[in-house]
Amino acid sequence: MRQKGKLRSWNDEKGFGFVVPTEGGKDVFLHISALSNRTRRPVVGQRATIEWAEPPGN
Repeated sequence: MRQKGKLRSWNDEKGFGFVVPTEGGKDVFLHISALSNRTRRPVVGQRATIEWAEPPGN
């Protein structure tokens, strides 16, 4: 599943933040280890595309 949004908050010390989905719904937790481009730090307000898979068995 793929969803677009904007970074609402980012805690650089802890390496996580939250993305507000463009189409509405609950904020999505984002951990630094999930980023494909780790050469630049995330910036609040930055656009994001989130892609995830359902856990096995769902």
